[in-house]
Amino acid sequence: YSLGVSAHDVFELCRVNGKPASYYIGLKSHCGRFECDKEMANHVQMFLDYVDEKPGEMLVEQRVEYDAWVPGGFGTADDIRIQDGVCDLTDLKYGQGVKVYVKDNWQMWTYALGVFQTFGHLYDIDQFKLCICQPRLDHIDEDTVSTKEILLWARDRLKPAAETALYAENPPFEAGEWCRWCRARDVCNTAHAAR
Repeated sequence: YSLGVSAHDVFELCRVNGKPASYYIGLKSHCGRFECDKEMANHVQMFLDYVDEKPGEMLVEQRVEYDAWVPGGFGTADDIRIQDGVCDLTDLKYGQGVKVYVKDNWQMWTYALGVFQTFGHLYDIDQFKLCICQPRLDHIDEDTVSTKEILLWARDRLKPAAETALYAENPPFEAGEWCRWCRARDVCNTAHAAR
């Protein structure tokens, strides 16, 4: 459990109960390690206000599956707004150490893929407006990608990479900027070799 998870919990409670984030000041996380203070409430409210400007049917903390390309593949999208033609997909990042950008952000692309797989039969989605919102850094980054681009990427890159990772006898490891968030970075030979 983390500070970021607690912020997401407050966000979800605001949506489920129709309350502002300030209503939850003093609320403790499930594990009791984190408490919603005024600073967290202000940042969560910034996120709420930002996504509320987006049109379409709202889905919050929605599980989306992309197992048509990756066996067992799924993610939880923070805020989805769907209307015919366009889907706004916004991710709340509560960290303040590193700015996260949306361009070519494969996590966001898998969320878009999951929205397409989960809701594509209900909506004609031509493009995704992807956004990462980091209120603690006053950072918002946006990009637009077509559904066609997402599907080609899934077919040509994601699915082959998943098959290699899951089924190859000795799958290759690749170090990169993502290693900083990996729990195995301190014991991973590939990460050590890249330093």
